Amino acid sequence: MKLYLGIDPGLSGAIALVDGETRCVMLEDMPTAARGHGRVRHEVDAGGVVHLLHGYADRIAHSVIEQVSAMPRQGVASMFSLGHSFGTVTAVIATLGVGFELIAPARWKRVAQLPADKGLVLAAARRRWPGASLTRVKDHGRAEALFMALLALQRHRGC
Repeated sequence: MKLYLGIDPGLSGAIALVDGETRCVMLEDMPTAARGHGRVRHEVDAGGVVHLLHGYADRIAHSVIEQVSAMPRQGVASMFSLGHSFGTVTAVIATLGVGFELIAPARWKRVAQLPADKGLVLAAARRRWPGASLTRVKDHGRAEALFMALLALQRHRGC
């Protein structure tokens, strides 16, 4: 059974897998680890990402990772943290031998016909996957990962 991966790579992001029938196979918050002192206290845990995906890697046909970038007026520590998270996730996925496509947030949401508003994306995901664990307000990262996994399926099939 082929699987399709979607990743919202931020610290509040998530990892989702759907199957060829668009069913949610796996949905998890982005694994993080304590980092010590300073302004940024957590970082994406590369080992945690490997742990989540190692049993699935050989069945992942395609993946979509949100291509994050700095935002205006974003702090230096926040920008560094986001870049670190993005680099960690893409390195782990490449190391696992999983092909991936990077798509900017505005572009994948436009292709998926979703609004920019994270709350509305979460509501749409709750309707699309009623059995998925999307009960918290902060589950917008999970919702986005699910829609990116769905996009990975569509792009793999050439839809």
